[in-house]
Amino acid sequence: FFKTTDYDAIIIGAGWAGLKAAQTLLDDGFSSILILEANDYIGGRAKSINTKGPINSPDLVGNSDNLPTEMGCEWLYLDYGLMEWSLKFMGIIQSTSARDSKEKESIDFYEAAYYSQTVNADGIVETNLVKAMTATRLRTVVWDDFRTKQRNVTNVNESYAGMLMSCLCILSFFAFILFFCTHVAYVFVSTRTRIDAVERYKVENNLTAIKGHYLDLMNSIIEVEYAGDNADMSSVQSVALTSDTHYTSIPGQGFGNIAGKYAEPFKSKIKLNANVIEVNYSDERKNIITYVEDGANKTVTTDAVLVTVPLGVLKAKTINFIPTLPKRKQEVIDNMGFGLLNKCIMQWSNPSDVVWPRDKFWLELIASDEASADKWTSFFNPTSFKNVSVLVGFIAGQAAIDAENQTDDNILEDVMKNLKAMYPTIRKPDNIIITRWGKETTARGSYAFKKINRNWQGDRENLQKGIKRLWFAGEATFSTPGTTIAAWETGAKAARSMASVLRN
Repeated sequence: FFKTTDYDAIIIGAGWAGLKAAQTLLDDGFSSILILEANDYIGGRAKSINTKGPINSPDLVGNSDNLPTEMGCEWLYLDYGLMEWSLKFMGIIQSTSARDSKEKESIDFYEAAYYSQTVNADGIVETNLVKAMTATRLRTVVWDDFRTKQRNVTNVNESYAGMLMSCLCILSFFAFILFFCTHVAYVFVSTRTRIDAVERYKVENNLTAIKGHYLDLMNSIIEVEYAGDNADMSSVQSVALTSDTHYTSIPGQGFGNIAGKYAEPFKSKIKLNANVIEVNYSDERKNIITYVEDGANKTVTTDAVLVTVPLGVLKAKTINFIPTLPKRKQEVIDNMGFGLLNKCIMQWSNPSDVVWPRDKFWLELIASDEASADKWTSFFNPTSFKNVSVLVGFIAGQAAIDAENQTDDNILEDVMKNLKAMYPTIRKPDNIIITRWGKETTARGSYAFKKINRNWQGDRENLQKGIKRLWFAGEATFSTPGTTIAAWETGAKAARSMASVLRN
């Protein structure tokens, strides 16, 4: 037997999906692998800027003198636990669970400090802290009621759609009619955007100004959580505003650094600054990968190839596939939702600069007009985690797209306007970092979301589906997108499938 390719498997992308796939293949006995990564660091959208070293440094994991700043993902969700358990078993993360620690609160939007803006008789906007009892009442009377009615609408539509599909399918004798029925049924569930649902609820319930503005804020938080714009997100997008998490951006950690540490045992198999521009999978037994390194085109061959680049990169078509991808897969890539979430990370030099409540992890501004509800109104307060004075402003959806064209000074001006309304004595931060993930050519956005008029499960399964010896993985191919766990799980699944084919 003579091997006709350079590698058993090539993985495109060294984010969490690619790293987990590589480890899975190595554990299964396939040592002839190569990971091609376009960035100059390992980790993809897990990116730690460090005070004591380079981006995503494995050597800084455990160094309590280093303070990481996360450009991308910060939280490891504990909904499944396997990723967290694995990283703990390897000695990479510091604790087994955040369920019994303050870290659990770090993603509980309901426990936020809320500030409400109103316009007085003189036309001046006034901002005041919302009392805890009032905030609880707003949540119960407005948000919980809105969510309940949304669930009821969804259930009714699903039932109606199910009955329609059953009736149509009884009359159908051909497979293509069944396929049509399935998609017709789904349209009844997902043709309303979140904006449609909010505006209808306001009218039907005759909301007062404060209740309407509160609902606008809560839906802007949904944009922050899921990265999509409410004009594009389906009204059936699941909503979870409290989750058990492991917060990673603490001294001696950092999600990007953790990724680098995880990859340390097989870093010799990772080639950085290798920008893949073509995947030729026309030969049933040999894939030809072309990438750019140091300005020169290079090619390698492999028995199997796994693509783990973000959905935004696939949408941009910067990788040429030969032959072109099947029409249905390309249609899915073109039309699935891929959102944008950016941060304005602010740091002050002195502990006395903290004029916001230390015990509240989220600070939320209920703006006095609907147009401002999604523009830097949500702030995360990791001061107690990092032991320095830090706030992180979030912006998502169309507002984030618009903000990427602003200068840092313009963005900071918008951010400080809202912070000064909440805390009049706050001063400008000493240091800021502003992310622009939409302009990053290796990401072109943040993560996937469930889009209006799309069947998410059907789309993500089609995206994940392999072609010959070409596989796809990443958070956009998971049942619930937008997390590192989604990337981890799909990377492992794809690698197991690859290993099965390679063995045969």
